[in-house]
Amino acid sequence: MPAYHQRNDDGTWRTVQDSDPAYWDTVYSDRTLLTALAEVRTGAGVQQVPVSSSTQPSLMVRMLDELDLHDGHRVLEVGTGTGYNAALLAQRLGERNVYSVDLRPDLVAAARDRLAAAGCRPTLATRDGTLGLAEHAPYDRIIATCAVPAIPPAWVEQTRPGAIILADLQGCLYAGNIARLHRVGDHAEGRFLTTWAGFMPIRHTLDLPDIPRPRQPRNDAAERATPLGPAVLDEPVFAFFTQLHLPPGTTQHVTVHDDGTTTHLNAPDGSWCHTPDHTAPDGTHRVTEAGAVPLWKLLEHAHHQWQHAGKPDWPRFGVTVTTTHQRIWLDSPVTGDTWPIAVDNG
Repeated sequence: MPAYHQRNDDGTWRTVQDSDPAYWDTVYSDRTLLTALAEVRTGAGVQQVPVSSSTQPSLMVRMLDELDLHDGHRVLEVGTGTGYNAALLAQRLGERNVYSVDLRPDLVAAARDRLAAAGCRPTLATRDGTLGLAEHAPYDRIIATCAVPAIPPAWVEQTRPGAIILADLQGCLYAGNIARLHRVGDHAEGRFLTTWAGFMPIRHTLDLPDIPRPRQPRNDAAERATPLGPAVLDEPVFAFFTQLHLPPGTTQHVTVHDDGTTTHLNAPDGSWCHTPDHTAPDGTHRVTEAGAVPLWKLLEHAHHQWQHAGKPDWPRFGVTVTTTHQRIWLDSPVTGDTWPIAVDNG
């Protein structure tokens, strides 16, 4: 990692090179560091956003431990990044058993050069990670250092029976956790890891989507009191659970103003709601909703269900992936409550 990017107090970024006094201590610390930025259009103009990072080393070690690697295993890594994790895999399994893909050609080329300089030459390819790397399948393990909204069918198809797939499964609000799935027959199934961890969402193209603007006022907008303020979405498990109750494609973003922040939810059909972080003297919050789908009302319903279930933590949730559908389940894939995962078949 010859350089990393650090956010300034005013929201801009500065690049820290290896000539900077803070560089070496930071690079060898147990931190996730941002390694690539790109420009995206927002309501406030063009801004730089992170698009690649070097993951916290202790998290990578934990994920490699969860992979349960054995001699001779063939591993596909989705998200090459700097190449560091591919180097660790190659050290354990041999470079001929390690395959890694990333969407950005510049990242792949830089990682290939760094690995080669260290005498390590795993197979790297520029590819949409959701497609896997079919020409070198089947794999015994797949590890993704990016988040996916659903497990790509190609990953299941390109693994052997008994294989492990390790990936961060995030819903429409970008809330989720790492799931550890086992390939059984023609499907994969497993639970989420006990401790939360998250990655940047996977991308299919190099083009970044514009950050949405707040919805404009509508005649059917109505304001009311709610016992739940936007801070409730700071709880990762509940935010994950809320996604299962919202329309697929719902987005969340936060606007900042002089006296606080406002959280916005927007559904594809045009329904929206927004909730400031201000708390009234009676402990309630104000929410404004518009459209056919009462988004905050769905969040309130999800919160009731979550409490009724005993505020379940990550290990109680699991996921099943078949050739035709994917679903999240609570406690048991057979007898527990289930919720479908929206899968983009396009």
